[in-house]
Amino acid sequence: MKLGAFGAELDAECPLVMFHPVQVILPPRMRIPAALDSKVIAITEEASGRRTVFVRFGGHDWKVRSRLEVLSRTKTPAA
Repeated sequence: MKLGAFGAELDAECPLVMFHPVQVILPPRMRIPAALDSKVIAITEEASGRRTVFVRFGGHDWKVRSRLEVLSRTKTPAA
């Protein structure tokens, strides 16, 4: 998983389609207790079957956005 202040790149096996609403729930160690409301903005699928979903976050406050920005710059994987 790649994480940023405005969205994320996720490996997903779920049958999502463009513009589907999704909620991203991060592990407790990330210190963002609420689910992040998101929308699917792109989906890629490799020949190997690996599926990557790109989501855009919406509706979070500056505190959450700041925390996501810090997390996006850490070397520790998010998931």
